[in-house]
Amino acid sequence: MLLGVNIHFTNAQLPVDSMLASLDMELDNRNFHYQKKEDQLNTLKIQLKQIDNLHQQFDLYNQLYNEYIYYQYDSAYSYAKKGLEIAHKLQDERLIAISQLNFMSCYTSSGFYTEAYKLSLSIPVEKLPEADKVKYYSQCHGLYENLYHYTRGTDFENIYKQKACNYADSCLIYLKSGTFEYEFNAAFIFATVTEDKRKCLNGLKPYYIPFPCLNIITPLFVAY
Repeated sequence: MLLGVNIHFTNAQLPVDSMLASLDMELDNRNFHYQKKEDQLNTLKIQLKQIDNLHQQFDLYNQLYNEYIYYQYDSAYSYAKKGLEIAHKLQDERLIAISQLNFMSCYTSSGFYTEAYKLSLSIPVEKLPEADKVKYYSQCHGLYENLYHYTRGTDFENIYKQKACNYADSCLIYLKSGTFEYEFNAAFIFATVTEDKRKCLNGLKPYYIPFPCLNIITPLFVAY
């Protein structure tokens, strides 16, 4: 899970030294967070060695992929590949599609947009359950959002912007109104169409989290 922050200072007079000291304190804890992450990954890897059931193996490969995707790209790609191999052994169309969506995320995040686009065409979205449809439309939205920003100032900008909005809108069909995921996609559409970044955050205000030590408030963004 990726956490991003958009910081709003509530006190313009807050000393910079105080802010930096608080940030340094968090950075000093990075080894603790790193070790906690590594312990979690090692637990999953140990479990993987202890099971022979292919469905359980796929679930663990998928968990490892999700843990690594925003942590170590190469490892995430490796586990996505292993998951796809298991899915093909099981001849399970849904698991194959999940693995393809994992690859699509890898391709998009590393700038292989052509590969991500070709993969999107091969996924039978109409056969997927609703939860997986959300993942599919979310991945397509991410692909075209990246292409939209990549082609700013060119003839392709508006084409990709519209496609990104269309896929974000498709996500809304399967998401419950009032949830973070719903408001996140709605905010993207509003921001892209109106380019009013401040107003688009209104729907995300319930998800703001305070940092008292810095006297700031930040919306919590989750990449799913």
